[in-house]
Amino acid sequence: MTVSPLSPAERLVVAADFPVMGRSLDDVIDDLMKLTGMLSGTGVVIKLNSMLRLLGLSTIRVLHEDGLGVFADLKLYDIGETLKNDGELLAAFKPEIVTVAADADISGLARLKAALPESEVLAVLILSTLNERDLRMRYGRDITMAEALETQAVIADQGNADGVICAPRDLPVLRGAFEERFTYVTPGIREADMAVQGDDQNPERVGTPQAAIKSGATRIVVGRPITQAPDPLEAVKRYIGMIEEAL
Repeated sequence: MTVSPLSPAERLVVAADFPVMGRSLDDVIDDLMKLTGMLSGTGVVIKLNSMLRLLGLSTIRVLHEDGLGVFADLKLYDIGETLKNDGELLAAFKPEIVTVAADADISGLARLKAALPESEVLAVLILSTLNERDLRMRYGRDITMAEALETQAVIADQGNADGVICAPRDLPVLRGAFEERFTYVTPGIREADMAVQGDDQNPERVGTPQAAIKSGATRIVVGRPITQAPDPLEAVKRYIGMIEEAL
């Protein structure tokens, strides 16, 4: 699909899954509703993973009614027929973005994309928490991050994915190899010297909002720096300002 020019707000994806351990589901759902209500009309994209599985696909329509885009971060992984069925179910709700595992079957990726002509299908490459030691365990041999990224990006390309999910530090490698073939969406976004409670990102692969956009990120994903902020709306406005500055 061709992605039309995005506003700075549309370039900001807010990861809106909340911790569950030791809390009631009602409290977790209430946190989500408070956040999305606060951000209603800003034009940002809300990324849901666990919460979408809990609340169901109809949540997409609720957020659309609030003027928010929806990133269905389901990281789909299955045989081709199941991916096709997943795509047909999701198509009825028109999420702006859907994710699929890059190492899924190539024909399955293509069938998912064919079923979602109005959604941007992104292949998740190497998770931003992983390092080269993790890759050696997965591939059973010495392999660099760049080699693993390019291997999975070729699968995404052949499976007709619109774009890829990658860490900010991965952008030069991928854009050098694939240029404008993909849209590039980067989690692992941290402001310089920011401390994030419970941070699980690989510090070698994170990046600032400005650096990610200047390196060619189409969108940036920000979670806890916004959801844990005293005023999430003000935090969103600050990140939108950083994106505008970088553009």
